[in-house]
Amino acid sequence: VIHSPDSLGLACDFRQHDLVLPARNTWIMPNFPHFRLYDLPGSPCDTLGINGPVAAGEPAGVERARLAVWPNPAQASCTVQVIGEEGFSGRWALYSSAGQEVLSGVWPAGQGSQEIGLEGVAAGMYYFVLRTAGGRVLAERVAVW
Repeated sequence: VIHSPDSLGLACDFRQHDLVLPARNTWIMPNFPHFRLYDLPGSPCDTLGINGPVAAGEPAGVERARLAVWPNPAQASCTVQVIGEEGFSGRWALYSSAGQEVLSGVWPAGQGSQEIGLEGVAAGMYYFVLRTAGGRVLAERVAVW
């Protein structure tokens, strides 16, 4: 216990065993509280703004292997090519593994491939998601280093 926290040096009056605990924790694991608390949806008490982790797995309706991404892993930029589709337009987004949107843009009509700049994107695993104007969702994993 520090009895005089505003005093410097020995004047702070620190005493090592001045706080008596109700139980001894000598040879057993101490109790670690659960600090990974997230917002409870709809609760007026949650003001932290921390959302829970995104569940692993891909949502229904997402098609994989219709996009080719290279180089993968990428560093400064990567090229994304749509395989087997022509004459569509849409919007693309790059999501972190936690589900946060990192980059986004427009996919012009009739363009088969596009170079995506990755400047400022931290190293990690990401998901490139392309939503076509026709309602299709195409996705592919991208590693950035």
